[in-house]
Amino acid sequence: MALTIPEELLLLRVSVGQARERPQRELLAEANRPLAAARLIELVLTKRIGVEARRRHLLVSEAVVVLDSAPTHDPLLDEVVERLARADAHSCSYWIKRVAKGSEAAYWDRLVSRSLLRPRVLHADTARHAAHA
Repeated sequence: MALTIPEELLLLRVSVGQARERPQRELLAEANRPLAAARLIELVLTKRIGVEARRRHLLVSEAVVVLDSAPTHDPLLDEVVERLARADAHSCSYWIKRVAKGSEAAYWDRLVSRSLLRPRVLHADTARHAAHA
């Protein structure tokens, strides 16, 4: 069972004690930005999206573009590809902000459903709460 980059990142955060409690979906997006960035990285590595330079007047900016809109068979990644395909081209930082909300809660739920994390609250002894390979 292979893990995606966002799943690995969340497990790493739990193992070092940075994530102690299952987050609520209403939390500020800033807390979820690393996982949002990991979602975009996963899509770049699977060649679903890319970044291209675009000239705007005298400046050159980089924009995220969809390269392949075929389903990834990962609902959390497919959601991002669909959002990117429907919208105008924007920068990576723009998309990280837009994708961030609810990322940690969604991946936490996924890891719980795969029996890699226990639901709700983690205590000081995180080794009891994360599954061992």
